[in-house]
Amino acid sequence: MGARLIATRPPDGETAAPGAAVVAVLAIEGAWSPESVRVWLDGAEATGRFAIRTDRAWPPRRAEVVLTGVEAGQHVAELRWQDGGRASWRFAVA
Repeated sequence: MGARLIATRPPDGETAAPGAAVVAVLAIEGAWSPESVRVWLDGAEATGRFAIRTDRAWPPRRAEVVLTGVEAGQHVAELRWQDGGRASWRFAVA
């Protein structure tokens, strides 16, 4: 899967409200496999805590990786996918 991170909510270095979902938006191309995406939060694998939503195009061109239930504090989220791609960003929940 070819993918690249195109946006995050909250943006890198910004703050989310308590209870807000943390979202990474990926532009995807080629064979798409949601199972290939892995998520880490503050160095701990959080793969079981996220959901993936794709656009309605076929094959999908965008995917949102959504993580809920992030506790207050400073965080680093990292995504990894099957072709060795990685992306990360820092954010806070307050």
